[in-house]
Amino acid sequence: MATADGNLTYLYYNVDEDTTGGSEAYGISEDGSTIIGFHFDAQWRTNACVWTENGTVRTDLPWPTQEQMGFPVEYVSARWVSSNGNVILGYAQDDNTGAWVAVTWSKVNGEWVVNPFCSNYYQPKYYSEEGELIIPGNNPYFDFEPVALSANGDWVSLNVLARHDPSDWDNIPLNQAARYNISTNTFQVVNFNEDYTELRMFGIADNGTAVGRLTGEMDFETWDQPVDAVVWASNGTSLHRINEMYADYKVGLYQSFPN
Repeated sequence: MATADGNLTYLYYNVDEDTTGGSEAYGISEDGSTIIGFHFDAQWRTNACVWTENGTVRTDLPWPTQEQMGFPVEYVSARWVSSNGNVILGYAQDDNTGAWVAVTWSKVNGEWVVNPFCSNYYQPKYYSEEGELIIPGNNPYFDFEPVALSANGDWVSLNVLARHDPSDWDNIPLNQAARYNISTNTFQVVNFNEDYTELRMFGIADNGTAVGRLTGEMDFETWDQPVDAVVWASNGTSLHRINEMYADYKVGLYQSFPN
């Protein structure tokens, strides 16, 4: 963190005699007063936290519980923060499958409150000691990866994966774009039925408009593969390519060559 005089300072981190670890910072509020990230111990167990008062005060963010997430939480990280520093997006993770499952924190009456909003949609899964995949419920999405938080802290952009049998590698559906409104507790998944190989969402605006990248099907004769920017309008129910919205935009082609 750079202080007002331009000098680099260290964020607060306490280490006891028997513990080694470190910390990483990922986001900062518009006025620089709030920094978010995580600290970790010698076993790399992470804990999401906030630094304030010029980095000299560290506040650990509350953990979502196993009952809230559906799996034993081993790691928690904060990755995005709103402009005013009052909303944080991050994820909880377990050691068994390694899935990044989105959570948010909001400041309420000066205290941080965790919101594991994924619990109605994300389907936890785990492997038994014998290596058997256990799927204990019927929620619709097996991946629930956070990818962006709007500057005003109202919207979260996500990549999700529709329910399937994760052990069936011949029948895995593709990623889908999703967004969540924190204020209204509204979750939406985009409608997109064209053939593609990958869809990744990235940024999201204050009104909920989300942007990302769509990778089309490979032409195995020319080895050309279309790669398009896509937009999900705030009031829309489907994705649109940039070239559909702007007539002078030319579709990009990514060319690969077989070994």
